[in-house]
Amino acid sequence: MKDLLKLQFDSNKRAEHLATYLIHRLPTVMFHLKQNFCDQTESDLTLQQLRILSLLSEGECEFSSDLAEALNVSQPAISRSTHFMEQEGWIKKSASDHDKRQSKIQLTELGAKCLRQASQCSTGKLLEQLNKLSEKELRDLKQGVLVLESLIQKESF
Repeated sequence: MKDLLKLQFDSNKRAEHLATYLIHRLPTVMFHLKQNFCDQTESDLTLQQLRILSLLSEGECEFSSDLAEALNVSQPAISRSTHFMEQEGWIKKSASDHDKRQSKIQLTELGAKCLRQASQCSTGKLLEQLNKLSEKELRDLKQGVLVLESLIQKESF
């Protein structure tokens, strides 16, 4: 019984250590990924704009309210981003058939082209780094990301 309690305590300590590590390290990792993305793109596309284009491309979102919810940002933040993106010709807004107060947002050919270019640039740079890993490291990384994603989706932080 004593060994079981020690094992549980050790497991809790390891989980606490990992949680602290992730909270401190993930922002740095995300910063470097974002920085690499911004350095690799030829357009003025920001990371949030890339995410908007991706969601529109995948057919995940149709209205600005859908985008705000999917990205967990405010409606005014989405309005500012989409206004700029429309001026750049990356998206097209049109009045909704059902509710004239809402704008339907569609990806333009130029927006699709920007998305492809940005994805190719950022993916290429990340691929260079991933190719340095062993098969086991790649499997472990993928499994770790899947587990972390699963935990985040189950719980709201």
